[in-house]
Amino acid sequence: MKAFRTIITALILPNAIIIAGAVSNRRRNNGNRSSRYRQEYFSFLSSHRRYDNQPKDPNPMPTIEDLEEQATSNDVIDIVLDEIIGVNGGIIIDRYIPSQIWLWRQWYSTVFYNSITNAYLRMVSTFIFCCLLRKIMFGDWNVWVHPTTNINLQQQSCNLVVTQFLNSFNKIWKSLLPLTTFVLVFFVTQAYNYWISVYQICRNIQGRINDIEMILATHVSRNNNRFGRRSSSYTSDGEEFLQDISHKLRAFHVLFWASQTRRFRILLTDRGLSRMVAKDVLTQQEKEALDLQISVNKTQKHWILLEWVIYKCKEAQYPNTSNKRRKNGAILQGGSGLEQVLLDQMCSLRTCCSQITNKITGRMALAYVHFVQILVDSFLFIASIVQYNELGIWSVVSVGILTLFYSGLLDLAFDFLDPLFDDKEYRGGGETSVHLDLAVLIRESASAAQRWINAGSKLR
Repeated sequence: MKAFRTIITALILPNAIIIAGAVSNRRRNNGNRSSRYRQEYFSFLSSHRRYDNQPKDPNPMPTIEDLEEQATSNDVIDIVLDEIIGVNGGIIIDRYIPSQIWLWRQWYSTVFYNSITNAYLRMVSTFIFCCLLRKIMFGDWNVWVHPTTNINLQQQSCNLVVTQFLNSFNKIWKSLLPLTTFVLVFFVTQAYNYWISVYQICRNIQGRINDIEMILATHVSRNNNRFGRRSSSYTSDGEEFLQDISHKLRAFHVLFWASQTRRFRILLTDRGLSRMVAKDVLTQQEKEALDLQISVNKTQKHWILLEWVIYKCKEAQYPNTSNKRRKNGAILQGGSGLEQVLLDQMCSLRTCCSQITNKITGRMALAYVHFVQILVDSFLFIASIVQYNELGIWSVVSVGILTLFYSGLLDLAFDFLDPLFDDKEYRGGGETSVHLDLAVLIRESASAAQRWINAGSKLR
């Protein structure tokens, strides 16, 4: 019985070290590009919790009221705004070179970089277990000696019991090996399909915005030249209309992603909206209307901007004759066909945005994720036990390799399930090569809007 108690202690104590290390690693921020203000901001998001009698959300979005306490200065808000302002594109996901040498040289933002700590802790725990098992079975600390070298295990009853114990676990581990491999590979495939679907919807949102701006740029009113023919230059009302629609669509794009991700959510605070006015993302009139005149939740303000765009397009196509500023009649010239196409594109834009919300809400069931996590952890836990009889001290290396690949695949699946880089910040981890840089989408949309306006003014 004493030997069994020692074995159980040898199993529980090292793996308790792994759990403690894994928890601390999840909460450690490895983002090399984060500034001091950004670290404080995401640290606040990570510690956000609400406790009440209702079922608890383990990953709750911070409320706007809570973020108001964090938005005590403009620095943290300007860091977010500086990422989305401008017309320069960027790399939405890290690119790669299909070269064996180049791929082997990569380390940061890879699966191995994220799982190396877990592999190291399991190797340490396996080494401790090997030392204790050697002491129990042979009474010495010669852990470097293979357990079957010049040793007759039949001489002591304790060794027989320990050997039977290890053999029993070895059978369990071999039964778990094909199950764990199949379930884990299938789980990664499902997570990758989810990642692809979210990426396509993000691009569809960007595409619908581009479609609207392209259609408007080609149907806006233009000046007449001296021969009475239509010129390529916009009328003053037409150019003003295009700039106004482009401005509102960019504000819609920014506020939509601010309502969906922790990364930009601070922009929905009062100070955040004020800084958006200072950076020309919103006008003061729009901010006052969104804040004071319309009683809608701040996470739903972007829909108001989309409705304003629809109304502006309708007003431009069917102007009020009493409007003295409108001397040239309709700004948009295309008839009912143009109206139908614009309405279809705007409704499609709303649908794509709603699909993002639905995808994030129902990305994966808790029971499925829980089962895969427990299965992989159990497989790696037993692996540190069963390999000592056959491999001796080399079981430490074997467990490290198994952890690097099996735990690495599981981490990769979790990264695929977090394409918007939201939970990764919540867990305190660093950036990975699979997250989508939403700031690039916003900048690309702003660049495309200016491209359509400039190209439309030079039509021939």
